[in-house]
Amino acid sequence: MREKLEDVWDLVIEWVLGPSELVKRLRDSSTSEQEKMIVVRRLKELWKRKVVSAEELIKEEFVIRTKSSKWIEPQKALLPSEYKPYTNVERLVKAGLLDSDLVEFVDPVFIENANEDEIAEWKAFLEDLKVGSDENMIKRIVENVGIRVALKYEREVYNIREARPLTESERYKGYDIESKMPDGSPKYIEVKASRGYYPDIELTRNEYQHILNHPERSFVYVVTDALENPTLHVIPGTELKDLIPARITISCWSWPSKVKEVWKPLI
Repeated sequence: MREKLEDVWDLVIEWVLGPSELVKRLRDSSTSEQEKMIVVRRLKELWKRKVVSAEELIKEEFVIRTKSSKWIEPQKALLPSEYKPYTNVERLVKAGLLDSDLVEFVDPVFIENANEDEIAEWKAFLEDLKVGSDENMIKRIVENVGIRVALKYEREVYNIREARPLTESERYKGYDIESKMPDGSPKYIEVKASRGYYPDIELTRNEYQHILNHPERSFVYVVTDALENPTLHVIPGTELKDLIPARITISCWSWPSKVKEVWKPLI
């Protein structure tokens, strides 16, 4: 009966419903999961045959199923390992370097039993739909990776189990993480994370002032290449205290010379 239902739906989709109506069915909460799967596959075929463009689907607010069974815009989801993405963010979740609640991954159900060419075709379809392009999502992910890498460094290298990120209500203090120095005194860590290799670093007046007040116990941890190969660079506050106060931008050409240690977590 399931096969018959799929046959009937294929005919309905082929001859009755256009791309716009199909996307509406995807977004309709009364549409069954099975029907939605058929609709997505059909839209992908229409895209392949150039009957509909990715731009048109995006305009109609096309949604895709994720591993957590949600239906969301592709821009707000990432490709999981099964799709063999160029940037495999899912491995960061598995390594404990990214909070799983911050990211949704496209359901690999669409490529079950698929060959290499079919997987590549689905990947191209989703990339054309701007999968993973939501800048706010990427920013949250990069910042979260930075914090988690910094915490992992404190716990694994210095064995400071009490290291903790500040809560939102504490962010006025001018740093991101509280840890401990070797003598047990407080250690203050400001984390700057980036997708790039050597980004400019911006410090607010509050962050910079805190470093000036506690140069011996303040550090800036710069996490570079956060989505692919997170690498932590440690800059002691004593190396930054002579900078001119304001909203400080530390040039990508100058901060690398101040780094005293480089560390990479295992993934």
